Amino acid sequence: MSVDLSGSHPSIDVIDKLKTYGMFHKLMRATIVLVVVILVFMVSYLV
Repeated sequence: MSVDLSGSHPSIDVIDKLKTYGMFHKLMRATIVLVVVILVFMVSYLV
């Protein structure tokens, strides 16, 4: 939904930014968890 309202509704823009940030935050957290799991798996495999 790329609807450009030309800044007539700044609150919607803020909510959209927050949603995008939330998605980014979830993606970052998932990536960190994945990296940690891979590291733990590698360590347990090597030991």
